[in-house]
Amino acid sequence: MYRTLVIYASRYGPTEGAAKIIFLVLGPSRLTRSEGFAEGYRDVGFVVLGTHVYQGSVALEMEAFVQDNKEWLKARMAVLLLYLSGPEGRPQILGKARRIYWVERSPA
Repeated sequence: MYRTLVIYASRYGPTEGAAKIIFLVLGPSRLTRSEGFAEGYRDVGFVVLGTHVYQGSVALEMEAFVQDNKEWLKARMAVLLLYLSGPEGRPQILGKARRIYWVERSPA
């Protein structure tokens, strides 16, 4: 069984590069783009969600993935990796990302 799944959305490559490094470091893990997610990837305990921020917005494909899989994500430990190309608007972007990606975990 794979322990970790790294799911990413990348437009120009840096987020993909970061996701691949995390994938290699975390041990038994799988790597997929958000649109390549398949049912066979669900049997993991830890999820890394990696997405770029472009013109102040997080990747729409990752936002859709989270909304479509919220119940599944609730039962897993998860971390969000945001790739920001510059310092402009960081507090606003982080606040927006928290509203989109915050998933209240189910009690253990």
